Amino acid sequence: MRQSPAETLPCCQSSAYIFREAKNEDAGNIVDCYESVFGAHGVKAPGHEPYPAPDVFSEEGVKLIVKDPLRQFMVIEIDGEIAAGMIISHNSRFHREFGCVAVSKRYQGRGISTLMLKECKKLEQQQSLSVNVTEIVTHSMLSQSAHKNAGYGQVTGFGFCQYPNVFFLHHPESCLWITSFEGAVIETLRQSRPSWRLQHSLDPARGAELEGTELTLLNKLKAPRSIFVPPSYLQIVSKIASQFDDTFTYRIFADAESHTQHSHWNSRFASDDCGDNPYAYLNLPARQIDREELLTHMGKLANQKKRYIQARVPTINGSAIKNIDLLRAHGFVFLGWVPLHRCTQQKEPDFDDVLIMQWIRPDVVAANALPGETNAVVKLHGYPLNLTGDLISTIRKDLNSAGRRNWSD
Repeated sequence: MRQSPAETLPCCQSSAYIFREAKNEDAGNIVDCYESVFGAHGVKAPGHEPYPAPDVFSEEGVKLIVKDPLRQFMVIEIDGEIAAGMIISHNSRFHREFGCVAVSKRYQGRGISTLMLKECKKLEQQQSLSVNVTEIVTHSMLSQSAHKNAGYGQVTGFGFCQYPNVFFLHHPESCLWITSFEGAVIETLRQSRPSWRLQHSLDPARGAELEGTELTLLNKLKAPRSIFVPPSYLQIVSKIASQFDDTFTYRIFADAESHTQHSHWNSRFASDDCGDNPYAYLNLPARQIDREELLTHMGKLANQKKRYIQARVPTINGSAIKNIDLLRAHGFVFLGWVPLHRCTQQKEPDFDDVLIMQWIRPDVVAANALPGETNAVVKLHGYPLNLTGDLISTIRKDLNSAGRRNWSD
């Protein structure tokens, strides 16, 4: 169990905090913390579970998270009271996601959200490799600032109309995807980059030689990474990828025939209907699919009233360009591009970069303007996080495309 010694809050010299994993006996205090922020039993509205997660609003639910090996419930304790909490989900051996960040009303305004995120970043730095992909709601400038101040400021996507009626009575909320990399392998990669060395003094203790799986990962990740996207996405994907130039080398192609590469991806086209939830996922193979394959998978979801479907396209070879164009022709629009989004093998881990497309039910699209078409000037121009305006512009172009039609046409 990770626990920091009592340290002084940087914003309040008279208060000390302890950062640690939650325990069963904290359950009641954790529920009180979350209910002080979101109300009794969380934010409720048609189309979603109590926000941010049903489990944080009951002692039994908190205890389920505490004992779950794939989740860590981290808290900040001040004077014996739970002042803040958040959940780290371990989505794979290397992939993590932050969620359910909350600071008790009593302790807000002290920079505790940023403090919590910085402490969690230290946990990631202790790993061999940590790939963090986290969603943050776009209406909250405080949340965006807290993440950026803690070092989570690389934007990789924009989920349009993703949370139905959580924060707004009459329209859904969008969210930013942010991605970061930490761990011994990443630190070694960065120290090998000339641009990194010019800005940092090397710490010999952090440059220790890697062994075993870490060395395997290093050798795979230090090689140039090829990315294939349609010409219309070349600029936005290049901007996203440039945020990680201190770690990886990218070669981006907009011509399907310009380069071929062996794929280790499973050739099976898979879908996940996510049960009764209003969303679903399509996981495309690294080979070219045809219209019938796409319609077969979409047809399985036709009677399930899905409002949001996410398609994940590996960009490892030229088939990605044709698959993305096919998705666009059937109502999917751009969401983002996420490096190392999927671990493709376990014994000798390797990763693929993935372009994410989003299909939103036409009536949902028709009823909701993009942030750039409202008075949300701050969101449009991407402050405090970057790239928001470019992402919104790309999505708007897809939505307005003359060739766009519903998938069932």
